[in-house]
Amino acid sequence: MQEKIKIAIIGASGYTGHELIRLLSRHNNVIIEKISSESHIGKNISDLYDDLDFDQELVSLEDIKKTKLDLVFFTTPNNIANKHAKDFLEKNISVIDFSADFRLNNNSDYQKYYGFTHKDEKLLESALYGLVEIKKNIISKLKKPFLIANPGCYTTAANLALAPVVSTDFFDKQSIIINAASGTSGAGRKFNEENTFVENFKAYNIAGKHRHTPEINMLLSELAQEKIKVSFTPHLLPMFRGLQATIHINCKANFNYDEFYDYYKDFYKATNFVKVLDKGQLPETQNCYQNNLTLIALDYDPDTNRLIICSCIDNLVKGAAGQAVQNMNLAFQFSETEALL
Repeated sequence: MQEKIKIAIIGASGYTGHELIRLLSRHNNVIIEKISSESHIGKNISDLYDDLDFDQELVSLEDIKKTKLDLVFFTTPNNIANKHAKDFLEKNISVIDFSADFRLNNNSDYQKYYGFTHKDEKLLESALYGLVEIKKNIISKLKKPFLIANPGCYTTAANLALAPVVSTDFFDKQSIIINAASGTSGAGRKFNEENTFVENFKAYNIAGKHRHTPEINMLLSELAQEKIKVSFTPHLLPMFRGLQATIHINCKANFNYDEFYDYYKDFYKATNFVKVLDKGQLPETQNCYQNNLTLIALDYDPDTNRLIICSCIDNLVKGAAGQAVQNMNLAFQFSETEALL
C-alpha cells in the first residue's frame, strides 16, 4: 500500500477549491492537512459549503507555510502563486497552481494579458504545463519538488480537441476558429452583477482579447512545430457549470474524413478521460457534470471542406480540479483515476 501524502489547499473557499476538496476528501492516498482562505480565516469550510462531507477550519497562507507537507494546491487568483510558490519549493514541497501564473512560457504574454510580471524567470522556466493527456509521460517522471501549471478550462477543451488535428498535415492550421461557451462558475466566486442573470447569453473578450488565447496558441504551436494563431470567441452561458467548444478548421484537398476519424479515435484510445464519440453523436454538457470526462465529436462538411469538432467538459472538474488531481496522481505514482472515477 502506498504511503499517503500530506497536502494543503490555498484559496479553498472558491469554487475550484470546493471542487478540489470534494475530490480529495475521497482520495485513498491523500491527507488534507490544511486549507486556507484569507477572507474566511477561522470559519469552517462546511459553513460555506454544506454539501461537503468534510469539516476543517480555514487558516491563513502563512499558517500553511509552517506546515510539513508534500504538496500544495494554489486555487487562487492570478499573481498569488507567483509570489509564494518559491517559498514552498525551497522547502521541498511540490506545487500545482490553478491560476495563469506559470502557464505562459514568456514574461511578455503574462504581462500583456494579466498585467503582472515574473520576478524569477527561472521559476517560470521550471514549470510544466500540465495538460495531462498530452504531457502524461513527462508528468509521471517529474522529480520532486515540481511545479505544475494547471491549464485553463477553455484551453483544455479546445486543445484536447485540436491536438490530433495540428499533429497532421491535412489542415490549414492558420484557419482555426474556436467558439466556446462556459457556465458562470468560470468567472469565480466573487460577486459580479453581470454573472447573476437568469436568462442571458453573451460573447465577451472577443478578437483575441481573452486571456486563454495565448495559452491555446502556445500549446498548439508546440504540437504543430509551427506558429499557430487561432480565432477564439468565448461566451457566457446562463448556467452554473459546464463548457462546450465548437471548432472549425479548413481541410486540404487530400483530406479523407473516414481515415482521419479512425486516426483521431486511435489518438485517444489509451486515455482514461477523453472519449471520442461515434459518428453521428454529439456531446452535451450534462454528460460531463461533476466528472472528469472530455467528450469529443467530429464531423465533416463537404460543402465548405471544413472539419467541425465539438468538445465538452465540466469547467470545474476537467477544466480545473479534476485535471489537477490527475496531475498529482501521475506525479506521485498513484493510479491516474484515483478519486476521479
